[in-house]
Amino acid sequence: MRGWLLIVALGGCDRGTAESSAGDPTPVVRDVEPARLVVETDLAVAGAQTTARVRVVPHAPFHINDKYKFKLALEPTPGVELAQMTYAPGDAETFDPDQLVVPVSVVPTSTGDFTIHGNVDVGVCSPRSCVTQHLPVSIVIAAR
Repeated sequence: MRGWLLIVALGGCDRGTAESSAGDPTPVVRDVEPARLVVETDLAVAGAQTTARVRVVPHAPFHINDKYKFKLALEPTPGVELAQMTYAPGDAETFDPDQLVVPVSVVPTSTGDFTIHGNVDVGVCSPRSCVTQHLPVSIVIAAR
């Protein structure tokens, strides 16, 4: 059984405020969000290996720049063992213009809920320009 945790990344947006007719400030988005981040986790059992998948999906008209070397860096987290702390293009399950998918091997050392924090840096391009998205990552593991 697979659990889903959706984290929306707003990096790269040009946000401002405008006055509504009632005089209340209203958020205004002047650009499309370049990408969203989705973390997929399997149900976990203490002492057994499980895999989480960190997925970056660009919004149109953006695409993943698969020529730019992404980096996923995770922080040490009490209660879980990580197979590795940093991930690069060779570690990706999928790394193409449509998406980036990085499998993260995790072994919970005990029962409980654990959150692994980190960041992923990935190049995202529109027809006009490319930007590096620095997206915070939270992988929630519920070990039974």
